[in-house]
Amino acid sequence: IDIVKVDEKGDPLDKAVFTLIADTLTAQGNYTFEEKTYTSGASGRSGVVIENLELPYGTYTLTETKRPEGYQTIGTITLTVDETGITANGTDGEYKLESVDAAGTTPASYRLKVINVKGSLNEITLTKIGDQNADTKLSGAKFILGKGTGDQAKYAVIEDNVVTDWTDEKEATPIVTEEKTGVAKLPALEVGAYYLTEIEPPEGYVLLTTPVMFNINYLSGEGLRLSIPDGSAKLNTDNKNIIVSNSMGLELPEAGGPGTAAYTFGGLAVIAVGLMYGLSMRRKREKGGLN
Repeated sequence: IDIVKVDEKGDPLDKAVFTLIADTLTAQGNYTFEEKTYTSGASGRSGVVIENLELPYGTYTLTETKRPEGYQTIGTITLTVDETGITANGTDGEYKLESVDAAGTTPASYRLKVINVKGSLNEITLTKIGDQNADTKLSGAKFILGKGTGDQAKYAVIEDNVVTDWTDEKEATPIVTEEKTGVAKLPALEVGAYYLTEIEPPEGYVLLTTPVMFNINYLSGEGLRLSIPDGSAKLNTDNKNIIVSNSMGLELPEAGGPGTAAYTFGGLAVIAVGLMYGLSMRRKREKGGLN
């Protein structure tokens, strides 16, 4: 198998670093496979990572440990070698496996192209609307941008609409929907999975209880695309505008606040009127005024 590094246009890329390890070896005989590190272009041939590598039957994992500068990080690629040949499994759009021999040739030779995408998806927006009317644009909603889960969760520090860092602190830079339009601009983002957590709803509306999930993927022939994997929001036709709705709600008065006092005194007043009316009726009966 040959492994080469290219961009989304098919042009070779150098200085990408990979490791290739054997997960399982199923070939008969005393085979061993030594884990090695490979760098694209190191042989003097641009983009070439590995040439004419013979792989015994088994499964292998190819991992990019250093990406070319300015390009997206890719996921791992699993190679399976058996009597039928070589198959590859990874993220769609990040690799292409080709047979380079005529049909029926034994053993077959393959070329694996590992694809990196340059740049980020720009001009992503969030629009906040009321759930009863899409024309009701809601301002003042505050979100934080996150990625990862559990101990790996990180939150975006944003300056001038650019992510400058990812922090463990959940109180990171809030993204706020604007007056009248209900729109907030998101920073440019690389391929990956992200989520928006609402930390403050628009006035008079209920706080979202679950994050808004969204993914950025590279699709062959289409480029970088935005998607909502769980239906927690909608996408506009331009595929860059995330539409999130809130439902209206009643805000209960705080304990001990003026709202509580008003309800308390109102209730006491109703009780007092009832007692006075009852006392008056009793006196009339005692005087024989009522049967």
